[in-house]
Amino acid sequence: MAMNKHIKIFIFTACTFGAVRAQSIAQALSQPHHYDVEKNALYLNNKQLDSWDGLEQIAARYPNTRDLYLNENRLDSPASLMALSGLTELRGLQLNGNLIRRFPDDLGTLHTLKVLAAEDNELEEFPESIMLLPHINYVYLSRNKLTAMPDLRLPRNTLEVYIYDNPLQTEPRVRPTYKVFYSPVVSPWPLSGLMQSLWPAAFSGDK
Repeated sequence: MAMNKHIKIFIFTACTFGAVRAQSIAQALSQPHHYDVEKNALYLNNKQLDSWDGLEQIAARYPNTRDLYLNENRLDSPASLMALSGLTELRGLQLNGNLIRRFPDDLGTLHTLKVLAAEDNELEEFPESIMLLPHINYVYLSRNKLTAMPDLRLPRNTLEVYIYDNPLQTEPRVRPTYKVFYSPVVSPWPLSGLMQSLWPAAFSGDK
């Protein structure tokens, strides 16, 4: 019987599919990673990052970075983002899919930033330091835990703010120079509960 000489057998060891261990930004930079020279973009997505240690190394190694991608990691609230102020051409900061609860006040020192994306995080308050970013154009904070919004006094450069799928209890106060996109406000008193408190007999089951 003729044998097929083109059959290949692949043997994978258990470690091939092992989970990537959590690491810091410094550790990720010491391993193979992608920096797009033409776009001046650094990609550290899906690196299981759980520590901001080594953030200052980004400006030291890639001072011309314009877009920084840290999506889909395990990063908690940063104590400071001052280390990124050395990126004098930084225009986009992507932090989607992390565990960030709040931003530090020095977020406002990233004066060249035009796009901030932090969707699918744990933010409970709108970062008011965003209002200090003079060139911010787009803010993406959908799918967080925002319940209220401050009186947004964003720079004239701001075009759009996205806060879909947050449990807002009050309507955002906005200005006519930019647009805010959000889901319907969640009532602190669900309609059924309010009706039941007003007409308890209707919900008692008694006929």
